[in-house]
Amino acid sequence: MRDADADWVIESHNGCMPRLTTWVIPLPLVLSAILSACATTTTTDEVLRPAEVDFELLDTELEAWADQAPGGAVGLVRLADGRTHLIDVGEDATTGAPLSIDDRVRVGSISKVYTATLVLQLVDDGLVELDEPVNTYIPDASVNEAITVRHVLAHQSGLPNYTEEVELIGPSIEVPTLQFDPETIVSFVSDEEDFSPGAQFSYSNTNFIVAGQLVEAVTGRPLEDVFAERISTPLGLTDTSFDGGDVEDVVSGYSLALAEGSSGSRDYQSIAQLAWTAGSLVTTIEELAIFFDALLVEDQLLSPESLEEMLGEIPDGAPYGLGLAPGSDFGVGHDGSIFGFNSEAQVDPATREMVLLVVNNDARRPSIATALITELTGIE
Repeated sequence: MRDADADWVIESHNGCMPRLTTWVIPLPLVLSAILSACATTTTTDEVLRPAEVDFELLDTELEAWADQAPGGAVGLVRLADGRTHLIDVGEDATTGAPLSIDDRVRVGSISKVYTATLVLQLVDDGLVELDEPVNTYIPDASVNEAITVRHVLAHQSGLPNYTEEVELIGPSIEVPTLQFDPETIVSFVSDEEDFSPGAQFSYSNTNFIVAGQLVEAVTGRPLEDVFAERISTPLGLTDTSFDGGDVEDVVSGYSLALAEGSSGSRDYQSIAQLAWTAGSLVTTIEELAIFFDALLVEDQLLSPESLEEMLGEIPDGAPYGLGLAPGSDFGVGHDGSIFGFNSEAQVDPATREMVLLVVNNDARRPSIATALITELTGIE
């Protein structure tokens, strides 16, 4: 762990956990997790923070937490005054090497924020309208004609969550080299409907596979090319990409759901392809911070109107905006889960406070650690 020469701002928040003990949560065999959104929001009118923050104590507490189970975490904390602290505790699940702040990690459904940003950029360019049916943009779409782009990004489409389908997830675990494409994933559940489009909120990873299809259909280009042109290249994100099953230089994570015991001891192709724009993003903690700063603090990626649409009514307690959720401790962001990893991203755009954490053990909740971080740093 180390302090950074902060070019960005992120750091603390105020939590409710007095201390970290061994909180290990069993992971269901089903990947009903390429993510689920957090809930809890804090509005900050005045920022009063401790003048002194004991980062050595924070490091000690997090190292003790990491020692209680396999794996560890990488993270970043930025305070309202700009002080930035980097976190790397624990080890790689395959090699046993200490985790490094420079390691590439899997962030699961935090990927959805990136996917939603691409869609909203197309809205800004006049190529997509939020309240048009997705069928307008996706040739031969197999979804309900009443589902709009807004419904998809807000998890209000009624499309069932494909990651809860054992018949789909099981083979992805059993056959690591199995190939998946977006059309197959969506068609697996598109004949079903949990509710009428727009009737309610229900988190479904299927929505963001459809969002990825929309980006490719509207631009006529592969998702990775659009992502490079619109996000990673402009921001200088050299270690950030959606994994199509061919990314190898990623730290390994522990997973009880994988027979091999770790994500690095097997081919990750089937899982990555199944996650796609709902959860396959790999990045580093510092590049994750650059992205969230560009999106929420510096207003570099979206128009004010589209950013307002993305935020939705989150400050008023809504469960989700458009690809963005309330932070588990403060602000807004997203959480994520994919085999071997759990993650949390929380940002207060007004104060520039930020907490990012990726845990390379999918049975451990990042919220336990982020609550300790916010408590010891005074972020709220």
